[in-house]
Amino acid sequence: MICEILELDPYVAAAGIAPERYTKGHEGQYAFPDVYASNCYGGPVAFEIQLSTTQLPTITRREDFYAQNDSNHPA
Repeated sequence: MICEILELDPYVAAAGIAPERYTKGHEGQYAFPDVYASNCYGGPVAFEIQLSTTQLPTITRREDFYAQNDSNHPA
């Protein structure tokens, strides 16, 4: 659903939207965000949808990864 909503914005859709995109970090780490927009109003944005309970270290690791690799992480 996030992909469909992002595709309604011509600016974002033209830049590229990918579900479950393998994202490699600067230092060899990686992530699989649920949705990745390569250019969403100034830079890449990763969406991680969390429907179940998760641990704080997992959330912190994800947020740190995106911050260190120049991606916004809104969800």
